[in-house]
Amino acid sequence: MTTVELFKNEIGFCGFSVMDHSGYDEEGEDIVCAAVSSAVQLTANGITEIAGAEAEITADEETARITLKTDPENDAAQILLASFALHMEIMSEDYKENIKFCILEV
Repeated sequence: MTTVELFKNEIGFCGFSVMDHSGYDEEGEDIVCAAVSSAVQLTANGITEIAGAEAEITADEETARITLKTDPENDAAQILLASFALHMEIMSEDYKENIKFCILEV
């Protein structure tokens, strides 16, 4: 199961982590993993290249993590993170056995 944790503080969203494979299908054929991976890449690229926010981004085979390093009040970064949150929330409702989504206060 893929676990998506969105991090939020008193100012706004400040990052997220995505862990593990969804188990929807075998690796290379898993449309749920592909959709999550695409959303992660879109959000990371949007935050750094479009919004111009500094972020620490780490990724390996099992985990991706994005943490804003600049002002979390960056409106464009907040919109991108809110959009990612909405997308992951809807996907977790559609694929309850494959994605667990939560927002964590940090």
